[in-house]
Amino acid sequence: MEWRAESRGIVAQWSHNPGPISAYAAQGLAARNIAVVAPRFPLQLTEQDLQNAARIIALYEREHRPLLREYFPQWTERAEYWNVPDLGEMNADDALALIEQNVRSLIQELLPLPTLRQPTTP
Repeated sequence: MEWRAESRGIVAQWSHNPGPISAYAAQGLAARNIAVVAPRFPLQLTEQDLQNAARIIALYEREHRPLLREYFPQWTERAEYWNVPDLGEMNADDALALIEQNVRSLIQELLPLPTLRQPTTP
């Protein structure tokens, strides 16, 4: 199966971190053989992004639920919230491990169930 994930910032245009992807995230992706084509800067979330998304996941409920409620209120309850704190509340290695655990659980959820074979009669 092929999946694609995209990242957006709810308030990227006002972010206190307008630079490229975190060095910790880039190292974590590289360690997992996930290529980052070029340094990424946060992209602003739009209504169209939300409409086009099959699934909406916010990494840190305590931070992102209030922001969604303020800027995209109709999407607040449609988002799935993980509890991965920002750096400063959790170290990078623990945060990346928690993200990986959540991604693995998501993949298991998205995988199709195996088809059960019907017993054959002799």
